[in-house]
Amino acid sequence: MTEAEAREIRERRTAALSGDIVNGICQIIATVDDRISDLTTLLLRARVEKQRLLARAGKFLGSTDHREEWTATLDHFYWQHSDLSVPQIAKAFGIGVAHVCSKVWPLPVPFECVVCKEAWERWVGSRQERTEVERAVAGKGWGPKGLTCPECAALTNAVAERENEDARMAAITDRFKADARQTELDIMSYEEYLGTEEWKQLAHRARRAAGFQCGLCNAKAPLHVHHRHYTKRGHERPSDLIGLCADCHSKFHDKLPAGE
Repeated sequence: MTEAEAREIRERRTAALSGDIVNGICQIIATVDDRISDLTTLLLRARVEKQRLLARAGKFLGSTDHREEWTATLDHFYWQHSDLSVPQIAKAFGIGVAHVCSKVWPLPVPFECVVCKEAWERWVGSRQERTEVERAVAGKGWGPKGLTCPECAALTNAVAERENEDARMAAITDRFKADARQTELDIMSYEEYLGTEEWKQLAHRARRAAGFQCGLCNAKAPLHVHHRHYTKRGHERPSDLIGLCADCHSKFHDKLPAGE
């Protein structure tokens, strides 16, 4: 067999294979077109049937004699069919989206009180409120896990108010005591003040803040605590005091009352 004859045979086989592939693709396309046509027909039939059912439902439920059935049906679809959005329900019933929640009946959501452990119900008026209550019961909300019944909530609030009032009165009492003590410190003599617990604590903090060394000569020696001024006796700030050794403190001695 010559080379030309072999080439011709290969070309014929390639042409035949290409033809088979094209025919197969055409058959697949035709099948898909048929399926699309069938689905389109079914979709149109479903839409027609939906409109027919909605028209019949609207005619039935829209009559005066069937207001309760209308509300009950709306209530059923709103609470029991979460797969249907509110706009879909509103369109089916011929009302506005904002009117859906105002027309459905409240739904009781059962829960166990976290305090008394009794079974209670929380009435909700919207899907969002129901979700929030269910998340709170499951401990998935922002607040503490669980819900409290009205009786326990009232008791808890009363206890909290009493505790807040006690804390407020305690703060007022402490303030009065602090003011009274400050008055005592103001009127007592300087020598008496140097013997008070308040001054001992202030002096210790001043020595510790100075690193237990003199603020003038840096000597490591027992420190006296010197007042820069005496206008804030009993509530001195750290900047009002300085730690000094005995020698440096003696330089101010003629300017100080007796004692430190």
